[in-house]
Amino acid sequence: MYLASTGALVIQPKTASTTIAIGSDATGTLKLDDAELAYLQDGFSSITFGSTAGTGAIAVNFATPPTFADAVVIRSQATSGGGAITVSDALNTGTNALTISTYGAVSVAGITSGTLAITGNGITLNNNITTTGSQTYTGAVTLGNAITLTSNNNTVSFSGSGSTVNGAKDFTVNAGSGAINFGGVVGALAFCLHLR
Repeated sequence: MYLASTGALVIQPKTASTTIAIGSDATGTLKLDDAELAYLQDGFSSITFGSTAGTGAIAVNFATPPTFADAVVIRSQATSGGGAITVSDALNTGTNALTISTYGAVSVAGITSGTLAITGNGITLNNNITTTGSQTYTGAVTLGNAITLTSNNNTVSFSGSGSTVNGAKDFTVNAGSGAINFGGVVGALAFCLHLR
């Protein structure tokens, strides 16, 4: 069985507080394991997990991390009460866009994508991120490990209310000929920053 379309696919629970699990090793009430995710065929204009009204947590943890062939959105409510989004495994959308958005906290492992946009009430980066498009981080960023952000000569921006970048870790931003924009204090907690 396969699911295919040229339109947008939205997978969301009926009840806003329902938790969502993406991947075989993730825990949540509405669960899509690795095998079920493999049913999603290339061709969707985008694949969205979660609801703009969602208050339940979203967990992403694969047994074997897939490469998504279409643009991916992982979302929860954008106002007070939005559920946390925790990505424990590498997320790979190839050159397709990836958007992660919630009013709650966001924690991500490594990412490979096209254009990347992450919005959260606290964003923790735990592994390196590489994009073929721009990177935008809206919210305060904390480094969970030594982190390298690499864009393909595209802009890397940190913006939004409280858009600080902190963490006692090495931090490298390699945007090539792209601009690097910081909208708030960088390094209130000491770390080593490299801009390339």
